[in-house]
Amino acid sequence: MKVYSIHIMLILLIAGTHYGVAMQSADRRAGYVTHLERISELERDLQRTRGANRVEVLTALARKHFEQAELYYLISRSMAGIGEMYYAVMDEQNIDAGVASGLYRGIGLYELGKYVQAEKTLVNFLRQGDNIPGDLRTAGTAWLGAVRYARGNKQRAVEDWQTLRRPVREGCSIAAYVYARVGYQVAELIDRCSINENFFKDDTIIPVMQVLIAAGKFEPLIELVKQDAFNVAYIQNKGSEKELRYFNPSDIVTLSQAHYALAVHYADKLTDDKDKRFYNGVFYFRTGRYEKTVDILVGVDDLRSAVYLGGAYYQNDREEFAREIFDYVERVAGDDVVGDLYVMYGRLGIEEKKKKAVNFFQHKIEERQRRLRRDVPQDLYTRLGLMYFYYNDYTTAQEALGSAFRTEWRSDLRVNDPAFMILFGSSIVMAKNFISLSEAIDLFSTVARAYQPAYALVETTSLIDVATNIGREGRVIYRR
Repeated sequence: MKVYSIHIMLILLIAGTHYGVAMQSADRRAGYVTHLERISELERDLQRTRGANRVEVLTALARKHFEQAELYYLISRSMAGIGEMYYAVMDEQNIDAGVASGLYRGIGLYELGKYVQAEKTLVNFLRQGDNIPGDLRTAGTAWLGAVRYARGNKQRAVEDWQTLRRPVREGCSIAAYVYARVGYQVAELIDRCSINENFFKDDTIIPVMQVLIAAGKFEPLIELVKQDAFNVAYIQNKGSEKELRYFNPSDIVTLSQAHYALAVHYADKLTDDKDKRFYNGVFYFRTGRYEKTVDILVGVDDLRSAVYLGGAYYQNDREEFAREIFDYVERVAGDDVVGDLYVMYGRLGIEEKKKKAVNFFQHKIEERQRRLRRDVPQDLYTRLGLMYFYYNDYTTAQEALGSAFRTEWRSDLRVNDPAFMILFGSSIVMAKNFISLSEAIDLFSTVARAYQPAYALVETTSLIDVATNIGREGRVIYRR
């Protein structure tokens, strides 16, 4: 047996043991009703509800899908960031991360929007030639094309894709998936990625979902996003490098986009134009189609929509329009929308807005603490953490979220707000607070009981924990 195999077995054994202990304590806390459970209840209600009550159910369904999409977006962002940290730690410790490390590192960089680094990483990965298995080489070539397409080098991207074998190019495969992600030949993808009776038995669930999202065909997504169906695909698609499969956040991006799409699907059945346009605008914003976002949201008398309209203008290099909208929202909106605006500042990286946002959140927290020590809303801490998280200020995010544990009932926070747990755990890891990794694993484990993709964060953080805390004498077994 190769030493590399021993390396993987030992890491996964330790990770699995740690996960099992964490899950025992999580059993006592994971008492919240998940978005997925609530969505199922609402879908049953929709079948037997008529009249005004039906509008209420549709509105609730749109809102719950939106909330689920936001959670999966956060999980995917955490997976990409923590996965990248894993590879950095492996480099620092001179540990071989495996033959597929370049592929998954490149995918993570793509999801973080670091296209230059992603292209360099994937090019270096493919230079290994015959040393990498054919399926991994195929995936690397497809993703390299996606990166180049995202960077505006569309001709080079198409040249990369043309080197793929014809069955891959013309099937519902990794090629179809990346085509759909970047918006290439979407109309042609529908026929090759149609749903059939074998759908849940093969590995096409993620490409099919992404194609439906790109083509605007949302109705079939209702069945496809059900938790069990996704979990089957998630497990089957791990591939031969199982320990690395966990660090690929792209599937979770697709699932997040699917829930945004379903928020649109249900909102479009409403008569309220503001809700329709809000959810449509957010969907296109989250899928990177900013001109479409602007087209939908211009003229909407809705401050929630204005936040995303400004974000779309900013992303399209029309900063003057964006700043006018942001300043207006800041002047007239209530606290909830202003909180969302400041999170948008963090997402866009508008540094000069940071101090104003910090002052707002600190004031609101201190104001609530003065009135009743334990009455600071969890959502306020979550938004504060999100703002720092998107600014990549992980140490401050950890400090801000950690302060919540000193002013709130610890169990209440863990049970009621999975986004808070993901944020706090991710901030601990990304701040390189290695002595607190066990707490991060415990946080992730609690969420993973209800949202299986969060288990990827447990695995990755456990591997980082092993690599950074094992004694020097033990590290030698990690090398080939």
